[in-house]
Amino acid sequence: MNPKLKPRNQYNENMVLKVSRRRFRRIPPPREHLAAQIRPRGSSRERLPLILEHHDNNLTISDLDPICNGNTVELKRTALAAANRSYAPYSLCPSGVALVDCDGKVYRGWYMESAAYNPSLGPVQAALVDYIANGGGGGYERIVGAVLVEKEDAVVRQEHTARLLIQMISPKCDFSVYHCH
Repeated sequence: MNPKLKPRNQYNENMVLKVSRRRFRRIPPPREHLAAQIRPRGSSRERLPLILEHHDNNLTISDLDPICNGNTVELKRTALAAANRSYAPYSLCPSGVALVDCDGKVYRGWYMESAAYNPSLGPVQAALVDYIANGGGGGYERIVGAVLVEKEDAVVRQEHTARLLIQMISPKCDFSVYHCH
């Protein structure tokens, strides 16, 4: 190979862009752009918890106890616990879901955010993974109840997507949303 030729995909850190006849501008290497783009707002270089590390979002629901239906209280508590495990360092909008099947078995899932946003895993999708992985193999129509817990003032809201998904896979499922703070 000719030493003067470089592979096309190699980035030269000394690349310059000709802006006009007399002006040139240095093109910064990609690493100068990426570091700032994937860090959450307001963080500099502090270490964020990794997605699988235990962390607690310290969320609470004020009206947790006055519900008369025992099954709803259990689902609400499970969804709140899931929301507290939620990994949302970029949007700061944690959420959790609890599902119950016709046998009374409860499944949970929480929002897991990615720096790129689009591959983030919503709480219903995570709960469905739990449902399939832990014995809910009789079909989605066996899901009879679902509870979503999320912040009322959340910028990234899960309610509409969760409601649509639950309605599509189990049309007779009761779906409730509770807001936490």
